[in-house]
Amino acid sequence: MNKSLVSIVIPNYNKEEYIKESIDSALNQTYRPIEIIVVDDGSTDNSKEIIKSCGKKIKAYFLPHKNANAARNFGFRKSKGKYIQFLDSDDVIHLDKIEKQVNLLERTKADIALCYWRHITNKGEQKEVRKTADKMKDKELFLWLLKGNWFNPATPLYVKSFIDWEGPWDKSLKRAQDTDFHFQIALRSPKVVTVKEILALYRKTDERFKRSNEYAKIWGKDSFKVYKKLIPFVKSKEQKRLLAKRLYKIARGVYDIDYTLYKEVTKFAFSVSGDFIPNESKWFLYLYGIFGREITESLASIKRRIISKRF
Repeated sequence: MNKSLVSIVIPNYNKEEYIKESIDSALNQTYRPIEIIVVDDGSTDNSKEIIKSCGKKIKAYFLPHKNANAARNFGFRKSKGKYIQFLDSDDVIHLDKIEKQVNLLERTKADIALCYWRHITNKGEQKEVRKTADKMKDKELFLWLLKGNWFNPATPLYVKSFIDWEGPWDKSLKRAQDTDFHFQIALRSPKVVTVKEILALYRKTDERFKRSNEYAKIWGKDSFKVYKKLIPFVKSKEQKRLLAKRLYKIARGVYDIDYTLYKEVTKFAFSVSGDFIPNESKWFLYLYGIFGREITESLASIKRRIISKRF
């Protein structure tokens, strides 16, 4: 029996340390047939030479630098598979991931197959296991994400026709790209199934940059943009409370570095739901109830600066 083609799209930008491991994890899949599409987004390190060394085993494209979503969209348009896997160039998938997820998709006629996954450090150390819901349908994935759940971009295997629209990844976003994409998928009411095994490894890179003020500002602005796009689709009071909680979480993330953005996002959160309770620690909520939001946030900021020695 002829098996369906699977396309694996790997965007890359300056990940010379990890790109070979990522490509090898795709090349060595137990499932066949597969096509591996590597899209280099104008790398300035040794990535191009590493990619070229793979020869005809992969389909390689070298583009001027734009961003990861532009590279993903390019690879998506070049793909020919019935199923599609997005794999960032510093992440890794287990060798039987595609086989197990294809089998589950074909058995259940679902639109997306998820799996369990782990964080992995720059040195290859595997950390905590992250799980996803076993089954979801209709708007269940949307609500699951709205509650603050998340899965990394390497986790899903998609039926390509389910996401087959022009440019599914928002090229205007520098951060929160996968959050936006997952929400756009969720709004299409997919049938979701899960292989209850660890099949993907998500590497935490650029940690120093992710702790920087520059990163936090970009993340805050783009995350705000992502959640504002959901407003037309949030109907019930509970959904509005959940959305407001997510917005307030974004606002708190930029309190110390961009107070203007904090105020803008906070104001918008309360316009969505005036009676939501922040999803924060018991101590925060205790002080919040006594002193109100402004004083509590000020005290929390002082605590953060003391801990980080930024006084």
